Amino acid sequence: MKARWALLWLAWVATARAQIDVEVEIDNANNVPLNQFESNLEANAAKFNASISNAKIEDMAGANSCPTGHYCPANTTQANACPAGTYQPLTNMHLASNCLPCTTGHQCPNSAMSQATVCSQGYFQNETGKTFCHPCPYGHKCSSTGLIQPEICLATEYQDQTAQSSCKSCLSGHKCSTSGLRNPEPCPAGEYQDLTGQSSCKPCTQGHKCHTTQMTAPAACGSGTYQDVTGASQCKPCTTGHKCAGSPIINPTQCELGEYQDEGGQSICKPCPAGSKCYQRAMTSPQLCSQGEYQDEASQSNCKLCLQGTKCSTTGLENPQDCGLGNYQPQTGQSSCITCPAGSYCDLARTVNPTTCEMGTYQPDTGQSLASKCVACAADFYCPIQSMQLSCPSNTFSLERTVSQLGCYCNAGYTCSYRKRITAVVTLNVTLAQWNSDAGGVQTSFKAALASAAAVDVSNVHIINVREHSLSVRRRLLSSTEGSIDIVANVIGAHGIHELEAHISNKGLRAKHHVWSQNHMVNPKK
Repeated sequence: MKARWALLWLAWVATARAQIDVEVEIDNANNVPLNQFESNLEANAAKFNASISNAKIEDMAGANSCPTGHYCPANTTQANACPAGTYQPLTNMHLASNCLPCTTGHQCPNSAMSQATVCSQGYFQNETGKTFCHPCPYGHKCSSTGLIQPEICLATEYQDQTAQSSCKSCLSGHKCSTSGLRNPEPCPAGEYQDLTGQSSCKPCTQGHKCHTTQMTAPAACGSGTYQDVTGASQCKPCTTGHKCAGSPIINPTQCELGEYQDEGGQSICKPCPAGSKCYQRAMTSPQLCSQGEYQDEASQSNCKLCLQGTKCSTTGLENPQDCGLGNYQPQTGQSSCITCPAGSYCDLARTVNPTTCEMGTYQPDTGQSLASKCVACAADFYCPIQSMQLSCPSNTFSLERTVSQLGCYCNAGYTCSYRKRITAVVTLNVTLAQWNSDAGGVQTSFKAALASAAAVDVSNVHIINVREHSLSVRRRLLSSTEGSIDIVANVIGAHGIHELEAHISNKGLRAKHHVWSQNHMVNPKK
């Protein structure tokens, strides 16, 4: 063991002649002899302009030295341990103040410590004289040893444990928007994050929904739904008139022509049903075919015009309705049929035009369906049109199927002469009951108007027949009254057909196309 010398009372006198007492302990590491040490001490004191007197040098070699981590009061052999929170790296210390306080970044958990223990990774100490290191707090890291302060986790990081040497990267489905986070923040509904280590979440993309928190990927809108904005938590149900097929869907698709959709949230459109039309895109309901139309197929954008010989009397028809026997319809797109007129018959379910009775026959009733209803004009009568049979003048006769008054011959002993006669069929807006009762003098007024139109005396106007119109005819004639009738009248001595037609219109009457001229037999004479 190397010798130790203790210089107990060293007097050092400086230029100011001040005197101090110094107690030092010198480790004789090189085993210098005591007498040589004394000489060296005197020689070196002069270098500092000082002198040494009353020096007392003791050889401590072999004596009980005070160990590190302790202090030994003078003139004792007792070693006192430095308390926890302090340390002492030297031997032969005699004072309690020789125990040094534990430095920052270190801990001195035990007594009699010769060295302070450095704080390990995950711990720190920002004060002196401490027996422990602090564990690194939440939201922080202590990445190296001997730290005085913890290091805060940056944005994009977090730390949910204490005593850690590193921060964690922010989780997917989360954001770490500020520094020092203990826990990552879940992405709210309407947002997502597919990456780690992010400070913000992404808005949910179009055609998708982010319906829960912490989503790492947006969910595609399914069939029947769509989403046209970003940042949505739910998809929208497909609107009426549209379909949302496939996935993802940003905007609904309009239903095409011939389709419709009356419900929301649908992936397909409905075919337009028979009896209706879907004439434009995005229709929410089919439109029924109007009167006069029909549609016998589905998925159509237009209705068909009702066929000739048929009627479409109600809306939404899938098939046209037959006019039926005794009725006809020459036009398309009609809602009603026409009653077969007198002088003809309609023998088909879908009669387009009536069949006229043969010349020399007549049929006085409307709505007939059999050819057998056209009967031969009887003897002593003539049938100028197929709807009526007229008596030959008195003292004349005719054979069957006579079509003209010229076919009426004078009886023996009589002479026949003729004058011009015009037969007119005139429509009058009164009911048959009103005509028959001569309400308001309707017959007299009519005869006077017709005589005036023909420029003849009223005695020359002869009413031959009166027929009441059916409802279908009144509709076709656009009659706004409760009824209308056709009046067949002979006008004797009228000058011409066209003049009579023009004068009839001027008198407020309506002449039909049945206006014709022929010679009229004057009463035969003997």
